[in-house]
Amino acid sequence: MSPLALVLALASATVQDIDVQATVNASRIGVQDVLELTVSISGGGGGAEPELPAIDGFRVTGRSTSSQFQIVNGQMSSTRSFIYQLLPQKEGTFSIGAVAVESGGKTYRTDPITVEVVSGSLAPRTSPGRGSLLDPFPRRRPVQISEEDVFVRAEASKPSVYLGEQLVVTYRLYSRFVPLGPEIEDDPALTGFWVEEVDLGQPSGERRTIEGKEFFTFPLKQRVLFPTKTGTLDVPPLTLSMAFRLSASDPFDAFFARASEPVTLRTQPVSIEVRPLPVAGRGREFEGAVGEYRFSAELNKEEVRAGDPVSLTFSIEGKGNLRVVKAPELPELAGFRT
Repeated sequence: MSPLALVLALASATVQDIDVQATVNASRIGVQDVLELTVSISGGGGGAEPELPAIDGFRVTGRSTSSQFQIVNGQMSSTRSFIYQLLPQKEGTFSIGAVAVESGGKTYRTDPITVEVVSGSLAPRTSPGRGSLLDPFPRRRPVQISEEDVFVRAEASKPSVYLGEQLVVTYRLYSRFVPLGPEIEDDPALTGFWVEEVDLGQPSGERRTIEGKEFFTFPLKQRVLFPTKTGTLDVPPLTLSMAFRLSASDPFDAFFARASEPVTLRTQPVSIEVRPLPVAGRGREFEGAVGEYRFSAELNKEEVRAGDPVSLTFSIEGKGNLRVVKAPELPELAGFRT
């Protein structure tokens, strides 16, 4: 065997050996924060792809990769990292199971990771405190944006409804600062509901006092929901990102508008109890339309010549899921052809 062939054979024999590590950026976070899971693969051919387990209590919303190469004493080593953004869905202590990586016919697994999720946010929300070329006046008193001053809520019109009954969920911002350009970052699908989006147009804001503090509040998003199954159904958290106009005891604030760094805000999940429809009093013609409806009929003409057409219009309106309402069956109309 030639020296070159020997080198290639040795490289082929060792290329399968890899090391897989999983780490998180914090072992304790708030339910409004974002957890970053990094899976690092060192060695090997670089083609391995991690297989994430089912992660209870979190939702995977994004993934990015990075690669690093080093040459030490003439030997090259490489590490490829997969970074996952995980959004907590509820409070509690959760275990991120072993991440599996297949390489060279072998399966490599990481150690499980335990993460505690508490209420609110543990991430700092502080405006920049030093000057720059565009902002030469340093902040003497940086403004703190805390979860007590800025938060969003998912407000349900009813905590309990019947199957098919209309429910309105409003996502509302409460802030002691002026918001700048809110953007929705994560909007999970609502399982167990028929969803109709409401066009809010230009929503008007108002001022409310909560626990002695005055907040500016307005709806960011609104939905009409119709449950399609019984039991306890969850409206998952909605995640938004927005900046705020800051003010502090700084004389230059009166002349220059200052914006905070974007802040991530997340609603708490909302549980809705969906009850089965009562059987008593239900007619044989009932087909699932629950709500308050008004039914009307109208003719476009009350007097016509024989053979001329006349239009009969049926209309239904009210509170409920109109999509499940079927067109009425016409009775036999003597003297008319439909």
